[in-house]
Amino acid sequence: MEIAIIGGGASACFSAIELASIIPDAKIVIYEYSSKLLSKVSITGGGRCNISNSFQGIKQLSEAYPRGDKLIKRAFSQFSPQDCHQWFEQKGIELMIEDNYCIYPKSQSALSVVERFYYLLNKYKITIKTSYKIDSIEPLEQGYSLHFADAKLKNAKADIVVVATGGYSHLSKYKIFERLNLDIISPVPSLFTLKINDNRLRQLSGISNTHTRISLAGTKFKAEGSLLITDWGFSGPACLKLSSYAARYLHEKDYKAMIHINWLGNKNEQEAQQIIKDLIDKSSEKLIFNCKMANIVKRLWSYLLNRIEIKEDCKCKSLNSKQINKLIQVLINDSYEIIGKANFKEEFVSCGGIALSNININTLECKKHKDLYFCGEILDIDAITGGFNLQAAWSTAYVVAHSIYSKAKEQSANV
Repeated sequence: MEIAIIGGGASACFSAIELASIIPDAKIVIYEYSSKLLSKVSITGGGRCNISNSFQGIKQLSEAYPRGDKLIKRAFSQFSPQDCHQWFEQKGIELMIEDNYCIYPKSQSALSVVERFYYLLNKYKITIKTSYKIDSIEPLEQGYSLHFADAKLKNAKADIVVVATGGYSHLSKYKIFERLNLDIISPVPSLFTLKINDNRLRQLSGISNTHTRISLAGTKFKAEGSLLITDWGFSGPACLKLSSYAARYLHEKDYKAMIHINWLGNKNEQEAQQIIKDLIDKSSEKLIFNCKMANIVKRLWSYLLNRIEIKEDCKCKSLNSKQINKLIQVLINDSYEIIGKANFKEEFVSCGGIALSNININTLECKKHKDLYFCGEILDIDAITGGFNLQAAWSTAYVVAHSIYSKAKEQSANV
């Protein structure tokens, strides 16, 4: 049995290693278009490799996976985050869970993960062919023919093909699947920061508001978490979550929209009113600028006061009802104009890809073509930041490997 794995990223290498461990007599070949494997893994998590997440803060999978949560639920029934943790530990990669539920290698180095994967690929004698760019996949009566972009490279044949290329940022990249007649969901950016039309706010670059709720005007899209002010607008976990949830909506709107910010997190108007009342009662003789307002830092507090034209040297007891109402509104319903997007560091994630309607949700085998499997970001699955995208890569790769194994075992028994 010859198994071709297209791609050299997280899901590709994981599936190769898992396949080799359960089907030792299979010939497994990885075809990667670039000059090295796992290049994206080497930069994930700021170079520390955010391998997974404990999911402790996730109530429903749709919170972490805006698209593909049902498939991920099936995949987790076969290979859960807990199973994943154990798999990495058994393979010699010790892990640690941080306070934000993100899971990292104890080495705090993505390169240590990459090196371990290379060791395992070598251990299982998996053939690695780099600089092999696939031009098309052609189904044959038995198996598949792989055509390469470089005319000097001969076509390759395989009994089974696993597509684990990662997500593509442009629809034109999906031309390699033309001969397969698959439904493709047009890709759009999914994790990005927001550019804001407010020069004064951008002067607060570097300030982070810990507990913040943000939403898009006129929609149900919202997110909570830390919000970071940058020299172009907004970033941080809350912003990245929102960009993921509203990826297609923002794309359709050409990244022009209004964002509402609740600087007090999940506090409503009545609760904000009580906070202001308590502040005035306890600090009536203090200057409003010197009063501590929840988790809001001084520079941001000063900016918000100036935004609603309340002088910093005004005493708390001097605030009139109109000023108090303005203060409540700027705290829980501050608004800014989004004028564009910016990429999130070097970790580009897109939503879209191979439509899940093409795939058997239990095995990840293509419905139209037997012995053709898909795993990882090439599928129309994507997640918020925090290790969730890599966990999807590991789990779907595991499902593919064991689906191939189960099918091979069944066929062998019938011979």
